[in-house]
Amino acid sequence: MGNGVMSINAGVAHSCAVTSGGGAKCWGANFHGYLGDNSTTDRHAPVDVSGLTSGVAEISTGLAHTCARTTAGGVKCWGDSGLDRLNVPLELQQSGAVAISVGTVHTCAITTSGGIKCWGYSVDDRLNVPAELRDSGAVAISAGPSHSCAVTTGKDVKCWGNYGDGRTSPPIGLQAVAVTAGAAHTCAVATSGSVHCGGNDSDGQRSNIPAALHNGGATGISAGGWHTCAQTTGGGMKCWGRDDNGQTTVPATFQGSGVTAISAGFEHACVVAPGGGVKCWGKSDDGRTSVPLP
Repeated sequence: MGNGVMSINAGVAHSCAVTSGGGAKCWGANFHGYLGDNSTTDRHAPVDVSGLTSGVAEISTGLAHTCARTTAGGVKCWGDSGLDRLNVPLELQQSGAVAISVGTVHTCAITTSGGIKCWGYSVDDRLNVPAELRDSGAVAISAGPSHSCAVTTGKDVKCWGNYGDGRTSPPIGLQAVAVTAGAAHTCAVATSGSVHCGGNDSDGQRSNIPAALHNGGATGISAGGWHTCAQTTGGGMKCWGRDDNGQTTVPATFQGSGVTAISAGFEHACVVAPGGGVKCWGKSDDGRTSVPLP
């Protein structure tokens, strides 16, 4: 992939990135064609997404599908066409989106008016966007495996979908700048830079927040399946939660500085490193972590 990666997104068994030239590249498992290279062959090196070698602003990965937001505000999705996961709303196919987030079997987008639209598998109320966010009021979005969360213009956190484990109940009074939805937990970065999490805590993904992030220090956050990673003010990175595949064992190179973007996948994690390269770690089968630094 080399230099020039602008953003990264780690999915369940594959990962994708947007290059500085606006191209989309993906690697890892490809059983349902979600790498977008017109094949179902697993890739241990990044491949271009067909038809998206330029003009991509954002990319997001799920269980068996991937979606990209174009610089024009359009949304394109590819992979498994079951469960309506690829049925992008007509008004978003060419323009109208300012942010996207893909869950395992559903996708959500923020529109130019600040409203939220979701599509795909409709069980667990995961598509039932709160009324106050359907037309306006959202500034950030995160779709998890069975629930979704958004940050409002007033910095409140709103979540919907599967209510188990309290994953859709953020701390009362929390004023947030970022939110992320994991498999059964939710984490947010407060305006102070402190990290707050709720929901399932079977592997410490809710409670084992590094002490350095209790009172500030976080600028970004990403929840995987049962682990979470945060970007720190100095460009470092800290992860916590389940570590059965080494997904929370951040390489020493990135614990201090240099990270410009992070993404926690289901059992792996990736960063955009200094110089625009990519580094991934954690579960390594199917090639999902096989992207070397430049």
